[in-house]
Amino acid sequence: MKKLLLLLFVLHFVSYGQKADGLEICFEVQKSLKGFASDKEADDALEEILAVIGAAKNFYLIPCGEINNALALTYKGERFILYDKDFIDKINKATNDWSGKFVLAHEVGHHINGHTRDFLIASVLDDQTKEKQREEELEADEFAGFIVAKLGASFFQIKELMDTIAPEKDDKYSTHPSRSKRIEAIKRGFDNAKVNPGNSSNEGGITKTETNKNQSKPPNELSIMDFNLIEDSKSIPAGITAMTIMESYINAIGGLNSIENVKTILQYYDVTIEDAPFKPKSVLKSMAPNKISMEMSVEGMGTIMKQKFDGTKGFTEQQGVKRALSNDDISKKINIKGLFPEAHYSSFEIEPVSVVTLENFSDVYKVKVRGIINSYRYYSVDSGLLLRIEEQDKETKTITLFSNYRFVGGVLLPYTKKIQTSTTKGSQVIELNATNILINSGVSSKDFKR
Repeated sequence: MKKLLLLLFVLHFVSYGQKADGLEICFEVQKSLKGFASDKEADDALEEILAVIGAAKNFYLIPCGEINNALALTYKGERFILYDKDFIDKINKATNDWSGKFVLAHEVGHHINGHTRDFLIASVLDDQTKEKQREEELEADEFAGFIVAKLGASFFQIKELMDTIAPEKDDKYSTHPSRSKRIEAIKRGFDNAKVNPGNSSNEGGITKTETNKNQSKPPNELSIMDFNLIEDSKSIPAGITAMTIMESYINAIGGLNSIENVKTILQYYDVTIEDAPFKPKSVLKSMAPNKISMEMSVEGMGTIMKQKFDGTKGFTEQQGVKRALSNDDISKKINIKGLFPEAHYSSFEIEPVSVVTLENFSDVYKVKVRGIINSYRYYSVDSGLLLRIEEQDKETKTITLFSNYRFVGGVLLPYTKKIQTSTTKGSQVIELNATNILINSGVSSKDFKR
């Protein structure tokens, strides 16, 4: 592990002066990228880092001598992380085994957070204030702290690296923050990862009690509590059937004629992943009766996840690995009869179960969908709107909450979705907030094949 790549996260772009010419030569020699590769240990470390956030490796990790540094930047539209191997070797001797992954994660953080600029546009870089550069360094530190915490590092192992390479001095005229500010940012990353930052010793002036007291909130307000169900079930009132509940929902969102006119839906989302130090974008495309396309991307990293279904077959793709949908997934999707299933259910497919109360909501009708194991839909007694879906198979339970309904093209659609996915290994919560939704526009059959 001691030979693991160690990248010093001094500048994610260099001071453009004496080092610029050397870097440009290095780029010109390596611009074809053929015959040049990073160390296997560096590539392996990078793969581990990207696996934490589910991102594909869509930039180049390149050894580049005589720059006495490591940096993240773009060059002619391509993303790079460069490092000086001789410089790395010197630093490696004075640090612990987690230093390399932390510093590499720091440079990845610059790409993820959109900090990198094109190497050739020096004027843009020169115009950036030192205050802004220090802010970006802290964002990359926080990201790296989150990553290595998830991978198993302790806070004090990373603090050791800071004590070695980061000076404690007035940073007003520096591109990099002081050591104490960096340590605070790293600790925020550890806190967001919900990992104990270290033992109870008073090293660095941080005790376990102080850590708990000052623990930062995660970068969003998502909470497992939102998914709570108050199980004070009451009987379904007389005269209420599964079909009347469906009818109430259809009328609430605009009526049968309006939803039958919807052939395609295009949805753009900002995505918040619980405890993650980055916010992806997602584009969801649907075409009646059951075609679907989902692509998720992160600024600086491109597409990190993709799923397609064209009505008969489909695939998922993540971290560059493409897999065909399973037969069970295909059967489930083929059985979907429209963009609004409530308009297609028969009385044989659904049954009312009870009236229950959702956390932070009024009473809802709980409806079981037959044919799918443990599938339930919850509709507001007052408004008729769909507020919750539960689906569970042998390995995974998924709960989806719907809110913030707005009219789009004559149909009421939820602009906010919260999704909790639970397995034996734990739970993950994400929130999707729509920035735009289009009806019958921007979607074609080819979107579901590639």
